[in-house]
Amino acid sequence: MRISMQDRRAGKLHYARFAMRWKNLSELKKERVTLILSPHLDDVFLSLYATILSGKLGRNILGVNFFTASDSSVDAKASTTFRTVAGTSIRRMEEEMRFSKLLFSHGINYLPVFLGLKEASIGGYYKFIAGALMGKLSKNAGMRDVSLAVYSRMVSDYAQELDVFEALGPLLAQFSGSIKDVLAPIGIGTHIDHGVVAQSALKSVRGLKLGLYAEIPYVYMSNNMSLSKLRANVPRGFVKPMETGFDPEEKAKLFRKLYPSQYEERTREALFAVGKGLGEVILWKK
Repeated sequence: MRISMQDRRAGKLHYARFAMRWKNLSELKKERVTLILSPHLDDVFLSLYATILSGKLGRNILGVNFFTASDSSVDAKASTTFRTVAGTSIRRMEEEMRFSKLLFSHGINYLPVFLGLKEASIGGYYKFIAGALMGKLSKNAGMRDVSLAVYSRMVSDYAQELDVFEALGPLLAQFSGSIKDVLAPIGIGTHIDHGVVAQSALKSVRGLKLGLYAEIPYVYMSNNMSLSKLRANVPRGFVKPMETGFDPEEKAKLFRKLYPSQYEERTREALFAVGKGLGEVILWKK
């Protein structure tokens, strides 16, 4: 079969375009990228918005959101189906994209990634464990100790199964050489999803600078409103703090605008308390 001159020219043009596109992708590896590991779709905003906006973390942010299969209708009587999870998850991903567009308008390139893991709230764990931990079932000290032990075991078992860099292998390969800094949650406040991401990061992040950020609102809800208390919740070596203040009223209004499905008065209360005191905090490993 003979190839016409027109087809030859078209083939060369297609190859040239492909080569240019590949070259442009390779250029990504020369840019500094900060990787943020986020349990849920609002954690980066709540815990790190002012820090990101200040430029302290660079201009290129890759935000990996782990537990993005959500169903806000879950309660003791709710019926969770694939459709309810899909509907809620779509709404929450749209909210995160609003945050991304806001940062983009300020010159920050925030690229959110949605892994689609199932939130702990969809499982039955909230009916007993979380209730006891948050003081909703029993004030008995023995009950709380048992609940904390079960919680710790659940987090540990799940974290053993979840290797951050194995789960993100193909994605991170595109940014090989660019990612220098990785941020993970401290895992404060006995929320199983936060604990899993925190322990998984501590287990699998190697050869990169690792920082642990204090999660809002849990830093307030768990009464860890000082650097000394935060350090007591992290492994040894995470001693160098990066602190960023923020206007609590402005941040609360913005949260309500960007994440209407997640807005609660207790979150607003936490933002005001943290904003007037601790601020946003990252503890970097020495």
